[in-house]
Amino acid sequence: MLIIVFYSLHLCSYVVRNVSNFMISSVLPDTNAWTFQIMLILVSLYSCYYGLNNIARVNEFLNPIMAVLFIASLILTLNRFDIRYFKPVLEQPLSTVMQGAYTTTGFPFIEVILLGTVFTYVRKKKKLMRSYLNAIVASGIILLITIIVDIGCDGYYMVSRTTFPTFELMRAINIVKI
Repeated sequence: MLIIVFYSLHLCSYVVRNVSNFMISSVLPDTNAWTFQIMLILVSLYSCYYGLNNIARVNEFLNPIMAVLFIASLILTLNRFDIRYFKPVLEQPLSTVMQGAYTTTGFPFIEVILLGTVFTYVRKKKKLMRSYLNAIVASGIILLITIIVDIGCDGYYMVSRTTFPTFELMRAINIVKI
C-alpha cells in the first residue's frame, strides 16, 4: 500500500511538472511555473472531491471530442508526411533499439497499475477487464500513430531534438496557403 501511495505521489509530481514545463516553454513563456502547477493541482483536488463518478462523466463527455480532434489533426498533417524520413529502417541492431525503447514505452503503461487500484470501487465488474484491456490497446495504438506521424512529417532528427514534437507539428498546420 505504501508503495502505491509513494508511486502515485511521484507520478503526480512528475505530471504536474511536465505540464508546467510544456506551458512555460511552448505556450506562455513569460508566466511563472507555479501558476500552472497550482491551477492543475486545484482542478485535480476539485475532481477528487466530487469522486470517481464525476471524473468518469467528464471523460465520457471529452473522449469523443478528443477523438475528433485527434483524427482531424492527423488528416491536416498528411500533406507533410514523407515516407523517406523512415529510411534507413533499423540502422542500429534490434537489441539496441529495444533497449532504448524499453523505458520510453514502459512509462505511459505503468500508470495502469494505479488505475487497477480503482477496480475495487467499480460496481459492474462484468465487462471491466475487457474494457480495461481495450483501453490499453487503444492507448498504445494512439501513441504509435502519433510517433509515426511525428517522424513521417518532421523526420527522426527533428523529432529527437524537439522537446514537444507533436505540439510543434500541430503548430505548423497550415490550412490556407497564402
